[in-house]
Amino acid sequence: MSVRQNQLAVNRRKARRMTTPFKEFSPYEEGRNRSLRFDVNALADFEQETGMGFAQLMKQKAIFASARAMLWAGLKHEDRGISIDYVGDLLGEYITDEDVPPGEHTIDTILMVAFEAAIEQGALGLKKKDDAEAQTAAAVDETDPTAIDVKATESDPTPPHRQLP
Repeated sequence: MSVRQNQLAVNRRKARRMTTPFKEFSPYEEGRNRSLRFDVNALADFEQETGMGFAQLMKQKAIFASARAMLWAGLKHEDRGISIDYVGDLLGEYITDEDVPPGEHTIDTILMVAFEAAIEQGALGLKKKDDAEAQTAAAVDETDPTAIDVKATESDPTPPHRQLP
């Protein structure tokens, strides 16, 4: 196995394990902590249930069926028996919770949590920059002629070089 193939295998294993904590339903399940995972299976489950992809969902106004399906798809990884109706019941409790200020628990807020999890996990092809990468990029002083060209080294497999004045 080549170094590139090995790295791809490691990345696939990491992607399978990547989850995002989801505590929004915890008060309605006796404190149970769950997590969302938006992998290929979750995306496929969502598409089969709704007849549309995540990208289409992002373009439309929030609707209950889509929110319920998105959460169900993201929660299935840890509980294969969870039903979409059960997720709908939890969603209903979340939205109608009288112990939170009005407008704090809405379809839009719960969808934002799910979208952020999907983006964080790279499910939509919009992965957020890693903090370390952002710090490294910010640390490079473009006015310093001896600074390493970080962007060039990311796409070029040859060792980094210093630019001379």
